[in-house]
Amino acid sequence: MEERFAYIKDRLNQKNRFLRSARLRIADIEQDHVIVKLDAGPDELNIYGMVHGGVYFTLADTAAGVCALTNGEDVVTLDSSMNFVHAGKPGTLTAHARTVHGGKTTGVYQVEIFDEDNVLLATALFTMYFFRHSKPHA
Repeated sequence: MEERFAYIKDRLNQKNRFLRSARLRIADIEQDHVIVKLDAGPDELNIYGMVHGGVYFTLADTAAGVCALTNGEDVVTLDSSMNFVHAGKPGTLTAHARTVHGGKTTGVYQVEIFDEDNVLLATALFTMYFFRHSKPHA
């Protein structure tokens, strides 16, 4: 793994409090491809016993954002869409994000989420905005 990507992985997994509280972990980073995992347990289920749609979205948004970091330093979500394909059950969910387009100010990222049996659960498309010359602020 490239040193820059190892640094991103370690920094996010160890120091990002949101990722830790959501039990997300960056499993692998390479140029234009990222794998993020989440262990879905009882706290991630909706009232029907299926993985809550917000969990899919959080997983996909994180994967797209980290993938965008392979194209730029600071990035935020500009637009997104998600298609739910199958209901998820408790277990490890895996998101694969890949770069569709990495431009100067925006990038487009495709995300697929799978369960432990490699069943496709959801797909998503994200447009990310790069802060090339200024840092984002609230």
